[in-house]
Formats: sequence, structure tokens, C-alpha cells
Amino acid sequence: MSVEKLFDGVGKLAGLLGGLGVLAILAMSSFEIISRYFFGEPTYWSVELSTYVLIAVAYCGAAYAHSLGANVRVTLLLDSLQPPVRRTLETSTAWGSILFVLVASAQTYDFILKNYFNGTKSYIMLVPQWIPNLSIFVGLILLVLAILGEIRRLSGSRPVWRELAAPILFALAILTIVLLGPNPPKLWSGRIDTELAVILVFWMFAILSWSGWRMLLATAAVTVLPAGLFYFGNGLGASSTAALLFALVIASFLIGYRIGFGLGLIAMLSLYFLLPFALPSTIAERAFTSLESFSLTSLPMFVLMGALLVRSGIARELFDTLLKWMGRLPGGIAHAAMGACSVFAAVSGSSIATAATIGGVACPEMIRNGYSPRLAYGSVAAGGTLGILIPPSVPLIIYGTLASVSISKLFIGAMIPGLALTMLFMGVIWLWSVIDREAVPKGDPVPLGVRMNSLKGAVPFALLIASVLGSLYLGVVTPTEAGALGAVMAAVLCLLRGLFSFRLFWAAVLEAVMVTGFILLIVFAASLLTFIFDFLRISQTILAVSTDAGLGPFTVFLILAVFYIVLGMFLDSISLITLTLPVVMPLVLSLGLDPVWFGIVLVLLVEIGLITPPIGLNLFVLQGVGKISLRDVSLGAVPFGTVMVLFLFLLYFVPSLVTWLPELVK
Repeated sequence: MSVEKLFDGVGKLAGLLGGLGVLAILAMSSFEIISRYFFGEPTYWSVELSTYVLIAVAYCGAAYAHSLGANVRVTLLLDSLQPPVRRTLETSTAWGSILFVLVASAQTYDFILKNYFNGTKSYIMLVPQWIPNLSIFVGLILLVLAILGEIRRLSGSRPVWRELAAPILFALAILTIVLLGPNPPKLWSGRIDTELAVILVFWMFAILSWSGWRMLLATAAVTVLPAGLFYFGNGLGASSTAALLFALVIASFLIGYRIGFGLGLIAMLSLYFLLPFALPSTIAERAFTSLESFSLTSLPMFVLMGALLVRSGIARELFDTLLKWMGRLPGGIAHAAMGACSVFAAVSGSSIATAATIGGVACPEMIRNGYSPRLAYGSVAAGGTLGILIPPSVPLIIYGTLASVSISKLFIGAMIPGLALTMLFMGVIWLWSVIDREAVPKGDPVPLGVRMNSLKGAVPFALLIASVLGSLYLGVVTPTEAGALGAVMAAVLCLLRGLFSFRLFWAAVLEAVMVTGFILLIVFAASLLTFIFDFLRISQTILAVSTDAGLGPFTVFLILAVFYIVLGMFLDSISLITLTLPVVMPLVLSLGLDPVWFGIVLVLLVEIGLITPPIGLNLFVLQGVGKISLRDVSLGAVPFGTVMVLFLFLLYFVPSLVTWLPELVK
């Protein structure tokens, strides 16, 4: 087998293992619903086993996502560089990423041995804890190989002996670690153990064998420099340490580290060099405990549901239905696009996916009918932000898990703001049509019979959403079961419409694996930084500073609003939430702010960042879809962004818009 086939096989194997895991979670959740409501016998094992399977899906999914180039990164600086310079940065950060994953895999191996020899078992099913940790180890090894595949693509072909050098060196490193056992001797004041030294040596030889000494120096610059800053900055105050951590994290993103690896590498270096004493075993512990949450199993289920509906072509039919009902109004196509965004958001849970999908359908239609490009693309860019507000919402799932807030209540609390924001966006379109009639032409009337007939495609879709969210809001099912129910109903809907095929279903499963993998890799890496924040009492220090300064809730609200809007221009929602929440949440709770309310406000702030010129991510998505100037998309989004800021203040002064519905279902 050629080396190229080896790396291609890594991605396929990771996708297969992750896909089987997603199907297992779907089967267990469906069985739980049937067993509980049809036979009155709830299972005692589904929660625990689903959680363990999710952990396997997460790390295999991270490897699969990386093989597809889907692990997210900030490309703001990279896009402005010449190709050779960009390739050097991408390659050096990939080698740095391998260092983090190798250390994590070695620590996980030690963790497996300790759990095995200590006989550690779970509380409910008495599952030996080394088993789920073994799936982490396998996933991390696949991730190392997937990153090597990326480096191979960046570096081009080389002689066979060099192609095999890096994999062989890493295999020897793992073998050496196995021989060292779970308690390797300590070196250099106890900060570096023999295990880490072995990894560093083999890692450097691997870089030399594949990329040469110049790349070794470049990689050392993006890894050794942060380590040195941490070592010499040891003993700084909490505020200075927090500033240093955030600065290095943002710098790692800008130079090309993918989000999960940038967070993980900075956290790993902090554990070895910033703390008063090294705590390397924390990496392995967090790799398991950060994802050991049943609420996170809802993530692949809702992604699977959305993927099935997207791939079935229902998005196009939904837009066509709304267009027939709203098309005759001034700005009717834009109204239909906004309505499609709000409904599509309820199944995709992603702003970028919503903007890209509806933008690809609606924007060309508007341009053909004489709409202003600014209105066409600006409205869909804003409509896309509804993807992370209207439930089910992936960021709300992550927020609820990290902040220990009920996901069901977050979904309920998002309903009124999501619908209200949709209506306000439509109000902007109407006002635009009044001010500039030429930019928003009036459409042709559609006969009532044609409009009624178009509902055939929308009614099943509406029933699916109503049944999934309704069963969740009424407390009939858990979020995970609601997602599983939606996935099954989406598959049945595709089948009834003659759109179902095994290829379509498996592609949707793999999409769920990919999205789950890159999101939970970020969650794991961010949890390592959370440990650093907690250990150094950074959150408590910031809380004390704000208290001593006498900052009131509204002042803190304004500071947080500016902070999140600016960072939201550069980072995706998941990265921003996981990175900042450990520091911000204690401050929010100390001010007596409702955590459900803050979750909705936080998502709205991230949404504003997505369409804030000149860097909002949705703006770039729509620019790519329409091949128009970023300036036109940005100017078109400004009125909608202004409305979102005003709506944000409305939520502050009238918090019951968020809290009223959740309080009804206590």
C-alpha cells in the first residue's frame, strides 16, 4: 500500500468509526424513547453508554474532520500572505499541533494504564474506565496521522524513505513511551519528564526528515517562544497572566493554528511552564472529563437531523413555498429569504450553514429580479445569524453544558427573541423598500391555488419541527432524544418524498461526525485553559477588580457587549464561547444576572460579530457565494446589525422577553 493510500485510509477509518458511533447514539436514544413510552421500562444504561460513545465519536471525528481540512482556523492574516509564506506558517503550525496531540496521546496512555491497574470503574454500569479512555487514545493517534497527511499535502511529494520516516519515528516514540510505563522519571526540576523528552526528540527528527532544518526553526519559534514567555512570566499577577494567555491564544489563531490546536498547545505549555509546578496528567483527565456530559450527545443528533434535511433539497422547496406567498410584496423575495433563514436555522443550528445555503438559493433570485445587491446579500447575511439563536442551536448546547444551564430552558428562552429578531429584520426590508423603491421591486402576484399547492412541501417540514421542539419543550424527551427523534423523522420524510438513499444517509452521518469532532476538540482544548484559569484564580481576581471598581450591571453589560462584538469579528461562536465563558460566567452570576438570559444575550452578541464590517464571518461567506465586493455585503448588513444592537438593549431592559417562557415550564 502506498503512503498516499495510508493517509487517505486514516480519514476513512476515522469517519467509519465515528459514523458507527453516531448510529449507536441514535439507536440507543430511539430505544430509550420506545422502551420508556411504549413499555414503561426506562433503561438505566443508555445515558452512560451514549456518553462513552460520544467521547469516541469526538476524537475519531476530530481526525476525520482534519482529513477533510474542516478543523476551523482564522484565515484573516493567512489570506493576506504570499503562498510560500502562508505554506510555511501552515506547515509549522501543523507540526506544532502534532506536538500537542502526541503529548495528549502519551498522557492518555498513562491514564489508561493507571485506570487498568487500579481497577477504576464507572458508578452505574461498572464499566472499566480504561475502555472509554482507549477510544480517546485511538482517536488521538488517528489525529496525529491526519495532521501528517495535511503536512504531506502542504510539502509535496518526497522519496519513499522520507515519506515513511515521520510515521516510523512517531511509532518508535509511542513504543518508547510504552516501555517507560505510567510513571516516567522527572527531569529539569520536575517540569519535564522522560516521556515529554522522548516526544520532543522524535518530534524534532520527524520535522527534519520531512521538512528540513528551516522548518524546524520556524516550528520552534511558534512553540518554544510561548513556553519561554510562560517560564519567565511565572509568578505574574492574575491580571497580567490572563492578558498573556489571551494574547498568546489570539496570536496562535492569527498565525494559522487551527482553533482546537491553538487552544490546546497554549494550555499544554501553561501546564508545563506557567504553573508553580507541572501538572501534565491534567491533559489526559480533561480529555475524558470535559466531554463526559450526556447533554453533549444531543449535538450529533441535531446535526444529523439538519444534514438530512439539507441534503434532501428541502431548503430549496421551503424557499419556493415562501416565495409564492410573499413574492408579490415589495421586497417579497427578501422576506421569503428571511423566513427561509429562520426556519432553516431551526434545523441547521449554524449561522454559516444557513447563510451559505439560503444565500446560494435566494440571492441569485433577487439579483435576477432587480434587487439591490446590498439588500440581497446583506439581508441573507443577517438572516444567517438566526442559525445560532433559533433552536436547536449548537452554541446554546455548548453554552448550556459549560455553564451547567438547562439546554431545554435555553431553547425555550431563545424562541421569542429569535422570532422577534426575524420580524425586525423583515421590518428593515420593508423600510428599505419604502425608502428606495428601485432597490426593492414589487413581485408578480401568484394565484391562490398555486400558493395552496406549494404548502405540500412545507407542511411535513413544519410538522417535523413542531413535533421535535414541542416534545422537548413539554418535557416529553431530553434534548438528545429530541435530536434522535428529529433525525429519524427527517429520514422518514426523505423516504416518503422519494429522496432517501443509503448514500445520502451515510453522508449526513459523516457530516455529523465531522461537526461533532471539530466542535468537541475545541471544547476539550478550552477545558484545559479553564483549568489554568481556575488554578491561578484568574476569574476570582477579575471579579474582585470589578467589585472594587464599583461597576454596576449595566456598565459590565456594555463592556462585555463591546468585548464580544469585537472578538466575534475574528472568531467563530464555539471558539469564542468556550474561550471566554470560564472567566466571564462568575462575573455574570455575581451581578445576579439570569444565566438563561445571559446565554441568549451571549449568542446575540456573537451574532452581531458575524456581520460586523469589515471582518464578520458571514460577510465573507456571502461574498464567496455571490462573488461580489465585500464592501457591498458589509454596507448591506449595517442596517440589520444596527437593529440587532438596539434589540440587545431591549433584552437588557426587558429581560422577560427571554425568561418568561422558561419560567412557565419550571
